[in-house]
Amino acid sequence: MKTKKHIENEKGVEEVEKKQCRKCGCWRVLELYRGENATCNVCLGYRESWAKKNEEKVRVMNKNYWDEHREEKREYNKEYSQREVDCEVCECRVRKCNWARHLVSRKHMLGGGGGKVDGDVGGGGG
Repeated sequence: MKTKKHIENEKGVEEVEKKQCRKCGCWRVLELYRGENATCNVCLGYRESWAKKNEEKVRVMNKNYWDEHREEKREYNKEYSQREVDCEVCECRVRKCNWARHLVSRKHMLGGGGGKVDGDVGGGGG
């Protein structure tokens, strides 16, 4: 949720957009948020300093979370890796789990469409 506050200065009235922090409830200027975070940088700084002082607690909390959500993550990852995306460079369909490998492939680097590399079908070349 955003609000606008009027600030008077020597140039006239200036509108400043603000957003309410999810953690502390304060209305802060948008520059005090990282990206689309709902929590302001001040509260994030407190969380980060607490995490540095309590590394063992954070480690245990993370382990407990992943132990509790293991099956959910496994199912999500299985479904996610089967998704296919269209490569706009070489005009082919690639599964998400193979995307990083595709980006360094010869076909993608040459930007060839239709599955042809060096005039060959199948990309043999050579």
